[in-house]
Amino acid sequence: MNVMADAAAPTSSTARRRGTRDLAVRRRTAIETASSCIDLRDFLIYLASERGLAENSIHAYRRDLEDVERALQAQGAELNAASAEQYRLYLQGQTRSGKSTRTVARRLAALRVFLRFLAARGHDTSAALQQLERPKPERSLPKILSRAQV
Repeated sequence: MNVMADAAAPTSSTARRRGTRDLAVRRRTAIETASSCIDLRDFLIYLASERGLAENSIHAYRRDLEDVERALQAQGAELNAASAEQYRLYLQGQTRSGKSTRTVARRLAALRVFLRFLAARGHDTSAALQQLERPKPERSLPKILSRAQV
């Protein structure tokens, strides 16, 4: 896996046949982030090099943490220095906006891994880690069998 490889998409022959052309949009590599938080970039490099995660997993962590960062910046906080209450408000906002329980759980998991990474680097994140609760997974009701199935 080459996380730092250039991911520019070449023009496809299918697009040429259809008379359309591919946009010269270069897909960001897994560790390229629009974030100004240096800790986030270091975290993405850590996921790639030390934990050996797949590129798609690293992309998912990046997207989730960039979303958290945007919400925190709207509150005037930084990703690596927010309070447990600010993280909790973000997660509650995700639930209220209709995000599925699985999406919120995935974002919480990414946030918790990031906070543990910061703790290993000397940041005090113990209060936030203790206070962030995992959402209960959605459970469906059991299916009722018809008389013919019994």
